[in-house]
Amino acid sequence: MDKNRPIVAATLGYILGIIWGLYFNKSIVSVFFIIIAILVILRIIIYLYQKFIKKEKTKKFKFFSLNKILRYIKLILNIDTIIIIIIFFIISNLNIQILNNKYENLYSNVEEVNAIAKVIDNGSKKQYSTMYKIRVESINNNSKFKNTDLYLG
Repeated sequence: MDKNRPIVAATLGYILGIIWGLYFNKSIVSVFFIIIAILVILRIIIYLYQKFIKKEKTKKFKFFSLNKILRYIKLILNIDTIIIIIIFFIISNLNIQILNNKYENLYSNVEEVNAIAKVIDNGSKKQYSTMYKIRVESINNNSKFKNTDLYLG
């Protein structure tokens, strides 16, 4: 593995974990089983292609060729790269899940709110309202959500 690939793999895994945490409600374990199954199938296809179908009699230049595509897939399917992607996927997904649970608990079962907060910015004016960023000191005399930033509009 060269110098740049771990950084790219970590970034890709982190972004995929964030996207998965924000937009999908499926188990991460099932996702990894599907990914591993796809990777195994692609490895088998690459092996079979190179063993039985590939013939290198002519050396014509082709901009898009199955050989080039399969070579890039083999680079991507490196086990070190996959491990890095999975680790950062899990880390970022857990971060998103923790933040989602924090904000869901903040807004759940609340009918009347008594909050003490500080206004952090002067507000951004929209067409019909102004949004203020506030930092919570306490909600309903509970400092559980202290230093949580919210937007009030």
